[in-house]
Amino acid sequence: MASTRKFSMQGALDVAIHNLETGDLEAYLEDCLTTSIEMSAEKVYSMGRGGSYITGFGHSRRVPVTIQHGYPTSEILAIQSGQDIIIGTNTNVMKFEKLTVNSDAATTSFTALGTVGEELGSLWVLDSSGSFSTKLTQAGTASATEFTYTVGTKAIATSGLDDGTVIMVAYNYTADATAQTIKFDTDIFAGNKKVVMTGLAIDNCSDKTYKAQLIFRKMSIADGFTYSFEETGDPIVQDMNMEALSSCTSNTLMEWVIFDEDLAV
Repeated sequence: MASTRKFSMQGALDVAIHNLETGDLEAYLEDCLTTSIEMSAEKVYSMGRGGSYITGFGHSRRVPVTIQHGYPTSEILAIQSGQDIIIGTNTNVMKFEKLTVNSDAATTSFTALGTVGEELGSLWVLDSSGSFSTKLTQAGTASATEFTYTVGTKAIATSGLDDGTVIMVAYNYTADATAQTIKFDTDIFAGNKKVVMTGLAIDNCSDKTYKAQLIFRKMSIADGFTYSFEETGDPIVQDMNMEALSSCTSNTLMEWVIFDEDLAV
């Protein structure tokens, strides 16, 4: 049976993103909330007597695409950063920790990193309301204004603090070898990708389901997105904006294919 010529579509499309150079699949987005496609072009006219239009000329066809995915993924963030995901330890992460002092001692949960003798640098004694009250600095000997830190045992030693006193420390520690790091640098951008969007088209008369696929040979991936973290709000979503480009092999910005996958070979 020939593919449908009268069809309806509903629901966001799945989106596949490929590396332009290698053809490798870099991300496949199955939980899109919206996939918005706009087709536009400029039209200019030659004009005659009384300002009447005589002949129209089209130019500057554009196909901007907006995608909203239900949640961030490492693959999406890597594409928008323009860099690969780095798997491995990271020592830039920080721990912010409230500890309770007993017998002028407390212990950090993890090993603090940094210059010897300055791993913690300073700490704050918290008052009864939980606010910063007194600042102590790291030193070789504990005193009323100073504390010591021993890396091997993760031990903090103070002098003259009452048992039950709460202190606040902040320090760098080591994220393990499975950590993922995605960097956003000032001089590296998202670049261009091949994008294929897939959905279903339903024949308006027979209700037969057909595969519908939108193929973009080359798309510019926008670098920007916005997160709004709200205490009682909805979870964040991931926005991706794209713009179809003319490729070196074709002047086709978008190819829309509707076919019966049962007949595919």
